[in-house]
Amino acid sequence: MDKACQSCGMPLEHEEQYGTDAQQAKTDEYCKYCYKEGAFVQPGLTMEEMIQQCAPILAEQGMQKEEAVAMMRSYLPNLKRWRSQESTEREEDFKPIREESRGGDSPDRTGSTYKQPE
Repeated sequence: MDKACQSCGMPLEHEEQYGTDAQQAKTDEYCKYCYKEGAFVQPGLTMEEMIQQCAPILAEQGMQKEEAVAMMRSYLPNLKRWRSQESTEREEDFKPIREESRGGDSPDRTGSTYKQPE
C-alpha cells in the first residue's frame, strides 16, 4: 500500500516529503507540511479547516473544489490524526446519566413520563 500523510492525506512518494520527529529523524507517517520536529505545524487545526486548506490545492490539480471537499470529508476521518480526534469528540457527546434521571418519574425520549419499578 502507498504511504500517505496521516494528517492531510498527501501521498508520500519521496523521503523529502516526510515530516520529522523530535530527534529530527524522518517519519513516513506525516508530511513535512503537517509535522515538524515531533509536533503538528498547526496543532489547533480542525479537520474541517484542513479540508478548507487542501481543497484548493486539489482544485489546482484539476479536481472540482466541491468534489475535493466531499472526498476529503470521507477520507480524512480514517487518518490517524483525525481518528483520535473523532473518537474524543464522540466520547464528549455521551454525558453520564444525571442522578435525578435514574429514579422516580422521568420523561422518556417521546416526552411521556414513566414510573420506575419499585
